This record gives sequence, C-alpha cells and structure tokens, in this order.
Amino acid sequence: ITLKGTVTEWVWSNPHSILKIDVKAEDGTVKTWSVATANVADLSKRGWSRRTFKAGDEVSVLIQPAKSGQPVGMIRNVVLADGQKLQ
Repeated sequence: ITLKGTVTEWVWSNPHSILKIDVKAEDGTVKTWSVATANVADLSKRGWSRRTFKAGDEVSVLIQPAKSGQPVGMIRNVVLADGQKLQ
C-alpha cells in the first residue's frame, strides 16, 4: 500500500532503520505508522543517511503492510516532497 504522511521520527540503526509517519485518514483521524527498512550499511550504499528524513517532512511511502493489520510494515520505496525516489 502507499502511505502519504508526515515524518515524526527517523531511527537510523541496525538491524533495521525505522521511519515513523503520521497518516491522516479521510475521516480526519491520524494513525502513526512504523515502517522498517534495511540495515545502515545497505542503506548507505543506496544514498540514504541519518539525515535523509527529519520530523515534519512530507513523504509518500510504498510499503508491504503486516498481515496482522497493525500500522507497521516494510518499506519498498519512498518519494520525498521534492520528487526524489529512494529505493
């Protein structure tokens, strides 16, 4: 699924970095999603860094959601507000 929201936290760590975003639903409610990606070494090779995201950034994130229905998942790619796509 694709989530569009606002970054609340970017955790640059091993074994997985975590991006937390607030996603506003059509009814106005806000749900915080916690989505994981690869380890720091792999992300660095792809151009990601600890400064890739900051709180308040608007992003669009394609994720594979958890089967449990909880607001968690794995990142497939991210599109930043300036149109830059991160894989």
